[in-house]
Amino acid sequence: MLVFIREILNSDAFNFMHILQLSTLTSHEAHASVKHVRKYSLLPYDVHTQEVRRIVSAVYPEDNEDNYPVLIASDHHDTIEDVFPLNPKYSLLWVEITFGKYGVDASKLVWELTDQFTSEAFPKKNRAWRKAAERDRISKISVRGKDIKLADLTSNTSDIVKNDPGFAVTYLKEKYAMLQILKDGSPILWERANNILIESRELLGLNF
Repeated sequence: MLVFIREILNSDAFNFMHILQLSTLTSHEAHASVKHVRKYSLLPYDVHTQEVRRIVSAVYPEDNEDNYPVLIASDHHDTIEDVFPLNPKYSLLWVEITFGKYGVDASKLVWELTDQFTSEAFPKKNRAWRKAAERDRISKISVRGKDIKLADLTSNTSDIVKNDPGFAVTYLKEKYAMLQILKDGSPILWERANNILIESRELLGLNF
């Protein structure tokens, strides 16, 4: 696989499709390396990262080179949070090196999207405190980071509501609070995330 990646990077035909294909490939390999799957369906985890990138690409088209860092970060938004602790190969430095001139910007976005207020980091704090602290942190990240976060929320919501309606009550309240600090992101992505929230609240009979 490393030989294949080198061939791509060294090819005279290297273009946006190659870098984005490399991003998709390495996202799959990273999560597979630690046997990371979706919680409910047990499908490979990259079904989620691929969906996040598809959502993001609605406002960050894949044929625009300026968008590559955002699209790469969409593929790898959970790599540091979920993979790196178990497989240190997949570090921020790895992102920088693997994606060349797009790597630094992509790695910054990935770091913005990496949960800092985890139960491991703050074992004495409860979920409500940690989520509030994380919202405060997210409120200060870049607009591009917020757009990926909106796509992430959109992807996760339907999965949780469908498969875990009990937890979904807590999750939807947290999502509502998170959406309030993401309003300076893309209006298109914000509206899509908010519409799913509204539909989910109605489905579960919630009125907050």
